Amino acid sequence: MVASTFVVSGALHPASFFPFFFVAVAIYLLLVPLYVCSGEAMTRRGIGIRSAALCAVLGMVSAMTSELLYLVPVVCLLTIATRWWLSRQPGRELIRSSAFSRLVALSVGFLVVFVPSRLAIAAECSRGECYEGSSAVLSTLSVEQWLGRAVAGLQFETLSSTLAGDYDNLSLARDPIDFVTNVWLILVVLSLGCLAVTAAIRVSRASESADRLGAGDLRRFGAALCGFGSLLALVTTLMVSLSEGLQGWHDRGFGLDQWRDSLLVQIAWALILYGLAVIALSYIGRGNEGRRARRAWLAAGVTALVFVMSMNAFMANDKFSIWRRTGSDSTAVNLIATASVDFDRSERGQAIRCELISAYTERNCTDCWHSGQRVLEELNRLSRSRHNADFCPVGLLSR
Repeated sequence: MVASTFVVSGALHPASFFPFFFVAVAIYLLLVPLYVCSGEAMTRRGIGIRSAALCAVLGMVSAMTSELLYLVPVVCLLTIATRWWLSRQPGRELIRSSAFSRLVALSVGFLVVFVPSRLAIAAECSRGECYEGSSAVLSTLSVEQWLGRAVAGLQFETLSSTLAGDYDNLSLARDPIDFVTNVWLILVVLSLGCLAVTAAIRVSRASESADRLGAGDLRRFGAALCGFGSLLALVTTLMVSLSEGLQGWHDRGFGLDQWRDSLLVQIAWALILYGLAVIALSYIGRGNEGRRARRAWLAAGVTALVFVMSMNAFMANDKFSIWRRTGSDSTAVNLIATASVDFDRSERGQAIRCELISAYTERNCTDCWHSGQRVLEELNRLSRSRHNADFCPVGLLSR
């Protein structure tokens, strides 16, 4: 499901901007709740010193790594609530459980770092210009923007162009020989195809006795998945929508550009779609051979649909990655990065650097945070600290 909804269509998508970091952040955000709220912790009481210390450290890491990891305590709370609702566990037993104690230890460790760090950030921002992405402003929060970012995980804006094979201005296409000779492409296609066929066969051959859960329990499980996914999408986009910098982007409402929250929102929608599939499956295939046959056909159809959507998303991402590597904007950025490291102090080197930043400025917006003027200011600050010279004097660029 994640593969079928995972379409990268913008340069600021987490998988495009800082792929390893943001993918690791998403994995961390999903793995920590699985430890804190494990099945064993939900049924056991008390907490050991090692477990409490580990949870406290996990909370501290969450507060000092990335703003997205501020959601770790919230996701842990959602996980506890979801598993408590599914297990029908008494409220008193839940409070006494190891999972709840682990959540308290994690929250304490989180607050120990979160409170002083946010106070320090607020103090620095009060003295001068602050990075708008880290500044939270509640008074200008737009509900339309918040809900728009949550719905954007369904790829409303990119779905039609993706299905048509037109990914914005991506004119580059792979030749058939490129697919045949690309080992990674072949492995992905074969893996997805094998998983799809195996899943369809297992579900279609499952007998009535193979169902562990009754229809009511399956629907309860599906509803829990949908609820968890919905809340994950809402809390993720709410936190990001509080950013002063992101609020400046709000000029279209629904279907906003991809940003740091996009990966988590797409994961949330995968959970929602999975929950809906579980609910649909609970109504079919029970009672007689005819219904079980319809269930097999439904399972095969859903599997084929997910496989096609996954391949479509993979092709879109592959095409986008080609554009990112070979487009003129990317080339200019790569050359600027190289020139800032291999710094040529000669007049010719300075002229080349000014030409590069000029080309970058012509290809980008004028008033945005990554405009040529702002990038040049940061480059000059970096070059003066590393090489004791400007990357390109402002006067030369304006000529």
